[in-house]
Amino acid sequence: MRLKHNARHRSGARKSPFDPGAVLSVLEDQDVVFVPMTMRHAARALDIPLGHRDPFDELLLVQAQEEGLQLLTADRLLADHPLTVTVGGRV
Repeated sequence: MRLKHNARHRSGARKSPFDPGAVLSVLEDQDVVFVPMTMRHAARALDIPLGHRDPFDELLLVQAQEEGLQLLTADRLLADHPLTVTVGGRV
């Protein structure tokens, strides 16, 4: 979350408008658990490829794939991938 929040588009706008601390507070209040990244995640290939070349996105999706989960994201580039649930429609 911090990486996306600190990254900027060419226009200067943040890639994520969501403050990581605020997001974390909301998610903790809802008992959301963050899954740790493991060596198995880092070594595994994504079964259904991405339509773009972002290794960070791929790693998050591999983590979801290996854990039998879905990635909650606001990234439109990931909207059509079967391992994602897209919210907000920004980024």
